[in-house]
Amino acid sequence: MSVELRSRARASLPLAATTRVLPEQSEVSEPLLVGESGDYTPHPTRSESPFKITCWKLLQTSVVLGLGAPKAWLSYAGEDIGPTTLDLVVGVIFVILQIWISPLENAEPPVMPWFFKDDLSIHLERSVDHDWDMIYASSVLSPGRLDAYLRPVNFVGFKILELGLVMFIISMILFILMVFITILREQMFVIWLLELGCWSMILGMVIAILVGVFKFAADRWSGPRRRPTLQT
Repeated sequence: MSVELRSRARASLPLAATTRVLPEQSEVSEPLLVGESGDYTPHPTRSESPFKITCWKLLQTSVVLGLGAPKAWLSYAGEDIGPTTLDLVVGVIFVILQIWISPLENAEPPVMPWFFKDDLSIHLERSVDHDWDMIYASSVLSPGRLDAYLRPVNFVGFKILELGLVMFIISMILFILMVFITILREQMFVIWLLELGCWSMILGMVIAILVGVFKFAADRWSGPRRRPTLQT
């Protein structure tokens, strides 16, 4: 009889009075990383690389190069009407197209994602995955990354490759300067560079592409090198 009375009294109580929730169990804590100094920090989220080789960017680069090369040749040949005509016709049309088409690159929902969003560098990265990591690790002159990526027996060989890459870049720059100075003479070379702004634009674009490529490759090396310790 007493057992039945106790069960009825418990059933009459509200649910909050019969259910106990421990404070430490009310919230689910996220995994934390234990740093070297002993502090706990949330696991960093890896952001997407802002640099992408898309069809739209390749089209822009091709138009600039296709417009700059004829302008440079016509200016070198002494033509005054040709470069101006290219600027007024092709240049103005391309700028107007950029004004109207560029907003579609960040449109929501995406418009023509295969043209504005798809990253073509992923296919290049997949095809030369191992060689890309090797060349990047050697080109940034980072022995620590080479030690972590390459075998010790191949370290000397890739140091030679690293030196060869640096010498190749320097020799190509000197060769291009020698060709320009030889063909256009030293005085004409300086005047020609001052008159043609397209070459500075092309050079800046090439530098931006190279910096973006190395930034894209650097994202693959981002993150902790050691296995993190989870603290729940």
